[in-house]
Amino acid sequence: MYPVVLGPGESVTRVFHAAMAQPQHNAAANGGSLNVHRSSAAGGLPQAALQGRGGGLQVSGHAGVSILADQTANGSRLAVVSAFWAPAASLHTDRAALASVGACFRPGHGTPFLVVRDPFVTYSITPGLRVASESQDGIDIFAPSNKAGANYFNAGVPPKLGGSFRGGAALALLPHDRRDHHQDAPHRPVPHRRRPERHPRALR
Repeated sequence: MYPVVLGPGESVTRVFHAAMAQPQHNAAANGGSLNVHRSSAAGGLPQAALQGRGGGLQVSGHAGVSILADQTANGSRLAVVSAFWAPAASLHTDRAALASVGACFRPGHGTPFLVVRDPFVTYSITPGLRVASESQDGIDIFAPSNKAGANYFNAGVPPKLGGSFRGGAALALLPHDRRDHHQDAPHRPVPHRRRPERHPRALR
């Protein structure tokens, strides 16, 4: 599936041809082939019958394009090129399910990440998550109602590296449920045990 914003003067046919070149390239790179037999569907939109070979099997399929309204800074229409193929013997049975994947595509509004800058590190989290505590050595982040959480912490310098370590702190992620730990004081920071610094603040 290849969604493309149609800018001013952009041709749907050109987008379709460019999109179909990619699966053809991928098939050839893996020792197979994919032939695209182009035609026009109702309304003049491009479509194609697909035939090829991969993994020792003959495959067949179909490619088409749909146009969706999607107002963006670069255009107001979205061309969605979708293609599917399967072993020729099973295409009749699987065709409806394969076609439904491209048919269900719709643009949607994404949720941006929240960028947090503090005296120690800069990081991004999903809006709604809460930073319970942080220090130069670690960060505790929890979901609403403390239903889940994660700890990011500086695990220190591996002993065998000695003084030659020049950057890149070791990090560990420990997802867990911390409701019992914070249920009485959900906004109280959890103190971290400070260790002597043996290298620059590599979390920066």
